Amino acid sequence: MEILVNHGKHLTLMVDTGDNSSISLNSDAWKEVFGDDKTNVIVVSVADVADQISQSKVGVIGHLSIGNFNYTDLHTTLILNPTNPSHLGLGFFRRHNAIFDFANRMLYLEPGQNFSMPDKEDMSGLHLLRDGDGTIVYSVDENSPAYAGGIRPKDIIESVNGENAYSLTMKAIRFILQTREGDKITLKVRRGDALLTFDFALKKPI
Repeated sequence: MEILVNHGKHLTLMVDTGDNSSISLNSDAWKEVFGDDKTNVIVVSVADVADQISQSKVGVIGHLSIGNFNYTDLHTTLILNPTNPSHLGLGFFRRHNAIFDFANRMLYLEPGQNFSMPDKEDMSGLHLLRDGDGTIVYSVDENSPAYAGGIRPKDIIESVNGENAYSLTMKAIRFILQTREGDKITLKVRRGDALLTFDFALKKPI
């Protein structure tokens, strides 16, 4: 799919409905879009299928056009594997009513009720995994509210704002951690044999 970025750069993106991001760019496309600009880019921790922790980036594309549709401030993830193609993910398609015509290799889009919905990043700095019924912190971004508040990797979250974490879906927890800047979050975590309580306020990372 041909798109126009920031009124002057042309990119070709594949469709990947297994990616929750709006857009994911490989290293070549990332350099084309962002170059050396660090003002709209943050470093984040990511885990692969083997739970190996790596550092990636999230950036904001100011303007993107596909046909007659225009989008602003789309959040973009750097693909760590340089051989992977750049693509549009579920974050993009959630904005639309979409019809995939696989036989003719066509995609039809029309604006959905979430067309103008802004992209949101987690505002805590926490990266979580669900292991059975447990919710585990696999990494915490440095200089993030959660890190400053005392949360550390391998902490097991017991409750979120007084709600039992075992009864909350991962989607519900992520929603709480990206709802509104300034919201106070109280986490009760298990660290070894100790049960600890930490408070911090959400803050937009980008």
